[in-house]
Amino acid sequence: MNAMKLQDLHYMGYAREARVTGHACAVYRPVDPLSPLAGDPVATLPACFNVGGSYKKPNSYGAALWQAVLDGRLTRPGDVLVRQSDGAVWFIAAQQHLLPIMAIACNSTVAITRPVSTAGAVGAMSYGASVAATDQVVAAGWPASLLLIGKGATNRVGLPDDVLEVNFTALLPPSLDCDLQESDMLTDTDQRRYIVQAVEHTALGWRLLVKRAQT
Repeated sequence: MNAMKLQDLHYMGYAREARVTGHACAVYRPVDPLSPLAGDPVATLPACFNVGGSYKKPNSYGAALWQAVLDGRLTRPGDVLVRQSDGAVWFIAAQQHLLPIMAIACNSTVAITRPVSTAGAVGAMSYGASVAATDQVVAAGWPASLLLIGKGATNRVGLPDDVLEVNFTALLPPSLDCDLQESDMLTDTDQRRYIVQAVEHTALGWRLLVKRAQT
C-alpha cells in the first residue's frame, strides 16, 4: 500500500466519524485578499472539533488550536470552515501526512491596512500619524484568532491611573497571500485598532504580535 492510499484511508476514517459526531460546515477557499469569503462555498461537509484527539477534555482560555475531524480529501490548508448551526468559524492551518488536521478557532474578523507615507513632503504638514480613512487596505474580511498573550510596558505618560500596555497574538490563514509587514495596522470586528509589532509567516499561516493603538 502506497503513502497516498494510506492517507486517503486515514481521511475516510475521519469522514465516517464526522458523519456521526459532526455538524454541517460550509468550506470556503479564499482567493481574494479583500473578499476572502465571497462566492459560494467549495463544499459543505460534516465536521467536529476536539482537543488532543479526545472528546473528554474541553478547550481552555487562550487556546485557539483544535483538531478537526472531517473528510480531508475535500479540504486543504487555508480553507475556512463556517459551521451552519451557529456560525462558528475555523481555518485549517495544516493537513500533515497521517497526522491530525490542525484547525484554528476564529473569534474575530480583521482588516490589515498600511499607513500612507508622507516621505518627501516639505513645509507645514497636517497630522502625520496613521489615519484609518487614508490607510492603504492590504487585506479585509479575514477570519482570525485574536488572543491576549501578556502585559507589556507601562505607557510613558506617568499618570496615577496608567495601565500596562497589552499584547495580543493574531493568527490568520495560510491562504492570505500578501506581504504583511511590521507597522501595518490591524482592525478587528469591534473597530479596535492594533499596531503590528512582529510578523511570522510559516506553512501554518500568519502569526502577528500586535498591541492596541493609542489614540
